[in-house]
Amino acid sequence: MRKLITAFCAVTLATLVIAVPAAPAEDFTIDPTICGFPVSVEILTDKEKAITLSNGMTIVNGALKVRLTNADDPTQSIVLNVPGPGFFDETGLIATGPWLFFFSPGEFGPGSPGILALFVGRSQVNENGLQLLAGRQVDLCQQLASE
Repeated sequence: MRKLITAFCAVTLATLVIAVPAAPAEDFTIDPTICGFPVSVEILTDKEKAITLSNGMTIVNGALKVRLTNADDPTQSIVLNVPGPGFFDETGLIATGPWLFFFSPGEFGPGSPGILALFVGRSQVNENGLQLLAGRQVDLCQQLASE
């Protein structure tokens, strides 16, 4: 009986979780409408994985390091370690740990500002926008701006 329960649990667990590597990221540039200057994003390490549970929730975590550079002044650069994790479902994202967020002006409705920020702690993204629930937010446009 014990072997039957163990086998049932193993099969059930295998059907609940599907783990796949997250799509490999490529270097890109963030539009200047966010910071007032273009920001180059260089992917230094990308070993993220996405795990989708049977309830539809996807968990993304793993090593992710990026270099952000002010394309107008390449002497202004920041390296960030942003491994997450994050939990996605049909209602949005709950992120814990360090996360890099960027959104264009107006993306959360008319008049909403552009955002390029590091959130460390717990944050949420949904139809209402980006909210820091606990922790701290770092304005990366300000850090990358020429002095």
